[in-house]
Amino acid sequence: YIKGEVIPKPAQPAPQSYPIKMGALSLKTNNVNFGTIKKGQAVTKEIEYANKTDKDVTVALILPGKGMDGQVTLEVVKPNETGKLVFVFNSNLQKLYGPIEQQAYVVVDGKKLTTADYRITLKAEVVEDFSKMTIAEKQSAPILDIPGTIDFGVVAAGKKNISKSIAFKNNNANALLIRRIYNANPAILNCAATGTVKANKQGVLTVKLTTIQDGKPMAAGQYSRQITLYTNDPQRSKVNITVKWTIQ
Repeated sequence: YIKGEVIPKPAQPAPQSYPIKMGALSLKTNNVNFGTIKKGQAVTKEIEYANKTDKDVTVALILPGKGMDGQVTLEVVKPNETGKLVFVFNSNLQKLYGPIEQQAYVVVDGKKLTTADYRITLKAEVVEDFSKMTIAEKQSAPILDIPGTIDFGVVAAGKKNISKSIAFKNNNANALLIRRIYNANPAILNCAATGTVKANKQGVLTVKLTTIQDGKPMAAGQYSRQITLYTNDPQRSKVNITVKWTIQ
């Protein structure tokens, strides 16, 4: 057997249950992700908060509107008490499809501070709901036919508003609707598409590019970014399009 002195491992501090501090209030998180929500749904999420001080703390919310509702379950929180921030995302009241980000603010002890220290970030992705479509509706539903890549080829550095268009088609009876083009890339200045495309007709998607980054011409190299189309095609309601270019 092995002889020796057993040295106990130093005790590790327990992880903080409420790591986010907003004034005298402690929260479990300052982010809410509602996930993917079908149009027409309302989804509820909660954040737990606690009073870790020795005095009463008051809590309220400043909400963004635009389909976001909310409340606090305990407006006056005594020492060591907990409550919840309750947020309700109503997709029926949202105009946009795709990713949506909003901000709410926590009012602690009456201080209405709309700063990052008191901010709750609320995220969701709204998609079309095809679950109630009949067989006949599915058979006549629009069919999007679009290339998966927009290739600008070789472009010059230091340029703005470099434009390229591609055609896409609706290969079925009912009208194709482009609900939204989502772009989070600063190099892609603008995306526009034909909003409604009738049966067996074509539409046009136009992308404008800049090869200026942080006020300077982009370095030589190959670049690839992504935009996302949200449509009413049941099979292709969310379509990623790759945008490519080369600077020599």
